[in-house]
Amino acid sequence: MTKSNSLQICLVKTGPTTPFISSLELRPLRNDIYISPYGSLKLLHRVGMATFGTIRYPDDVYDRSWNTYESANALGITAAPNVNSSNQYELPEVIITSAATPTFSNYSFRIDYGVYNRDDQVFMYLHFAEIRTLEANDTREFDIIWPGNISTLAYRPKKLQIETLFNVLPNECEGGSCIVELVRTKKSTLPPLLNAYEVYTVIDLQYSETFSEDVIAINNIKAAYRLNILSWQGDPCLPQEYRYLSDRGLKGIIAPAFQNLTQLQKLDLSSNSLTGEIPEFLANMKSLSNM
Repeated sequence: MTKSNSLQICLVKTGPTTPFISSLELRPLRNDIYISPYGSLKLLHRVGMATFGTIRYPDDVYDRSWNTYESANALGITAAPNVNSSNQYELPEVIITSAATPTFSNYSFRIDYGVYNRDDQVFMYLHFAEIRTLEANDTREFDIIWPGNISTLAYRPKKLQIETLFNVLPNECEGGSCIVELVRTKKSTLPPLLNAYEVYTVIDLQYSETFSEDVIAINNIKAAYRLNILSWQGDPCLPQEYRYLSDRGLKGIIAPAFQNLTQLQKLDLSSNSLTGEIPEFLANMKSLSNM
C-alpha cells in the first residue's frame, strides 16, 4: 500500500536480461485507512477468525483476500446480519457477523505470527464486534497485550458495531516471532472475542519517494517531446548509469518544463536534435552543478 494517490511502476534493468511484466493489478482503497507515518505497508497476514475458504470480491468491495483462521484453540460463533459495519475499513459482512473465542472460556486468546526478517517493523489491525446478545449479568472484557507497545486494558467490544484497533507504534518481533494476546479480566464472565485481524510490515524502500512536482514536470517534458511508452526509459531517481534523456531523438527547443525540476543536479541532453538558444532559466537553476 502506498501513501500517494497515484503510482508509477518502473522496471529497472540491473543485469544482462531485459525486465518485463506480464500483468499488474491494483486495488483502490480509501486514503484514511491503514495510515502509517513510517512508510508504505506490505501485507503479511489477513485472517477472518470464523470464516471458511478465501473471501474476496464481491464480498469485499476492495477485493482484499481474507484467509481462514485454523486453530484447535478457537471456537467460531456467528450472528444475524444486523451488525453495524460503518467504519472506514468497510469489512465484508461475513467478517463482521462472525467471530471466534477460545475453546475453553477461561483461556486467553493468543495470536502467533512470524515475519520474514528479524528486524521487520509490524503493524497489526484487530477488528472487533460483540455479535451476541449478552445476558444482564454477563460481561465480556479483556486486555490486549501488544509486546513492545502500549497495551489496551479492559477492552469491551461494542455491541453489534464493528471497531478496529491498531498499534500506533510499530512492533519489533523478538527472534522473528510475534505474539498478540487477548487476556480475560477478572471482571469478565465471558472469554475474549475477535472477528478478524490484519498484519502489515513496513517497507524499507531503498530510494526516497519522488516529489509530486517532479512527476508533473517529467510528464510535461514527456508530452513536449512526444515520447511514447516504448522509448521512455530510466527514472530520474535511480542511479546515473541508466539513461534517461540523452540520445532519445529529442527535437525542438529545450522545454520550459525543465525549470520545474527544482532539485535537478545534472542535465544530459547529448546526442539529440535540439535547436534554438540555451534558455536563460538553466543559468538560474541553483541546483544544477557546474561540470
